Amino acid sequence: MQRIQIDHERCILCEKCAQVCTANIIREKEGKMVPKDVDCIRCGHCVAVCPAKAITLGGIGPIDEERFDKELLQKQLPLLVRQRRSMRLFKDKSVTAQDIAPIMDMVRYAPTGKNRQAVGYILLTGKALQDFVAYSYKLTDSVASMALFSNLFYEKDNDILFRKAPAVLIAYAPEEFYTAIVDVSIALTIFDLAAPLYGIGACWAGFLMNLANQNSHMSTHLNIPQGNKILGVLLVGHSNISYVSTPNRNNPRLKVMD
Repeated sequence: MQRIQIDHERCILCEKCAQVCTANIIREKEGKMVPKDVDCIRCGHCVAVCPAKAITLGGIGPIDEERFDKELLQKQLPLLVRQRRSMRLFKDKSVTAQDIAPIMDMVRYAPTGKNRQAVGYILLTGKALQDFVAYSYKLTDSVASMALFSNLFYEKDNDILFRKAPAVLIAYAPEEFYTAIVDVSIALTIFDLAAPLYGIGACWAGFLMNLANQNSHMSTHLNIPQGNKILGVLLVGHSNISYVSTPNRNNPRLKVMD
């Protein structure tokens, strides 16, 4: 099946699809908009811009949904961003795939380099998480900056790596893609921002990322596909505390060059 299909009976020849085509493969020819299948990256810009809904991508047309309220979001989105906090206090309650399903549905729309959509995810819970906790603390013994973590965990119940989170979300992507780290960072940022809307808290697990970077066999332990690398880790759970104020932050260091 051709990736881009145009219903010429519905097409009004506005040529907007050609204007937004990233790969520059849609052209007007003899009174019809004609796409070349080669080099299409399935970004969907042509589907999204067509006022006549005449374009399908892989046989699938646009999603029938209402458009966002710009004025409402101008007020609400800044509040969401400013009030977002790292969550390190979690309820003693399991996290299921169903709990994060609406969040992951947003994450799948995260932009990726060349629209590769190659980011993969692992949600660790229950016994799998317990095994990973034990495995990770064993690895800390070989990292100088984390040498004391294992003793603190087993002797003082100080869980520096996992903060007793009931779930861990791991994101990985092919090492060969130069945008891989950016793709993962964008996706997990969307998860982090959206999570509180569903009573879920998240915290970027920097120590675990450091551990993964220094122990490549962690990917093998998690059965991550060969050629892929762990590029982001979030601690995830049902939030056990609410923040009521917004602390101030420094202004962005913006330099304008005309």
